Amino acid sequence: MALAPLNPNQPTNLLNISPDLWDRDDSYLKSQEIFQNLRVVNDTVERGVKLMQDFNGLLTVDEEKKQFLLHCVEDHRKQYPDCKKATLKRKFD
Repeated sequence: MALAPLNPNQPTNLLNISPDLWDRDDSYLKSQEIFQNLRVVNDTVERGVKLMQDFNGLLTVDEEKKQFLLHCVEDHRKQYPDCKKATLKRKFD
């Protein structure tokens, strides 16, 4: 595993160093600090939840109609998995 060097003149390759010594390596320690402070976000799930929260109640409050509509969307996505011209056109050929 090679870390992006914080100092380009001093690259570090951790595979050449025993893991027991990593906690003494400056590049490893700086990288560890950076990674520990990163905020992990699952944008796809968060957007999906937000979409459903916003959608919930807009078109219908009837749960059966809502489920039917969601099944229609699911079937449509299976039929057209992307928005490529070839995919959209294939049903008409």
